[in-house]
Amino acid sequence: MRAAADDDVGLILLEPVLGEGGVIPLTTEFVHAAAALADELGALLCLDEVQTGVGRTGTFFAFEQLGVRPHLVTLAKGLANGLPIGALLVADEVTGAFEPGDHGSTFGGNPVSCAAACAVVDAVDEPLLAAVRDNGARLLAGLAGLPGVVEARGRGLLAGAELDRPAQSVVDAALDAGLVCLTSGPSVLRLAPPLVVEPDHVDHALEILAEVLR
Repeated sequence: MRAAADDDVGLILLEPVLGEGGVIPLTTEFVHAAAALADELGALLCLDEVQTGVGRTGTFFAFEQLGVRPHLVTLAKGLANGLPIGALLVADEVTGAFEPGDHGSTFGGNPVSCAAACAVVDAVDEPLLAAVRDNGARLLAGLAGLPGVVEARGRGLLAGAELDRPAQSVVDAALDAGLVCLTSGPSVLRLAPPLVVEPDHVDHALEILAEVLR
């Protein structure tokens, strides 16, 4: 039986890798400290896996690499491979807050999106996850050696490169050269290639970035 939540804290919400905040992976120590604090306060631990879930980091959930078991997990984006969907996973010991009919949504439970999500879950198997890990390591190693890259970081195929210059101009030049990437803060280049990317695709992307950053 969990103690009553602290009067001021009922939930601790973490993103395993800060997707919009610089592509910064949380350390195991930090996440374990947060889990211990949630337990001490009688609060719930929720991991936002909207960007990191469904295989993006090389395991189905990023939290599997951190040695914690959250009470709540949010999923979306890749869950239905482009079709709109969101999901909240709830551990058995904290169920009961919602009853059928409590929470409504105009497009909630869309059968087409749900069918797509079921197909995606079936497709994310161990061979695919192993390829994500291998190609992610290839991408990070390549990024680390590029001119102008101060630090390369991330997990799996969610990678960030801290640059010695503004990232937006690099994103624009890369797009002109045929590579789609994003920013994550003023000086961080963010790459999130498809999970089915192949090694030669990774190498080609790195060649484009090397030319752009020269």
